Amino acid sequence: MNYSALVVSSAPGRFPEMLKAIESLSNVEIHHKDEKTCRCIVIIEGEDIGVEMDKFKEISALDEVVDASLVAHNFEESAEITPIQDLTRLS
Repeated sequence: MNYSALVVSSAPGRFPEMLKAIESLSNVEIHHKDEKTCRCIVIIEGEDIGVEMDKFKEISALDEVVDASLVAHNFEESAEITPIQDLTRLS
């Protein structure tokens, strides 16, 4: 599973609309809201980096959003890790 943290900024006066638009999306959570600066922290959860990037683009394209910046990324490896049989490939 992949997780990304974004700082998302709205246009002045559009902060409540931006929050509502983001909250309507799947696989995202808003963890901090700062109405004074028109910014929030959004966590995206995705099965792979492609899913995360698609969601990042979707958030960035919202009319209410003036900036979305990636500030952190984390991934968890699958519990089913297949060992490398041929170690010569690593050299």
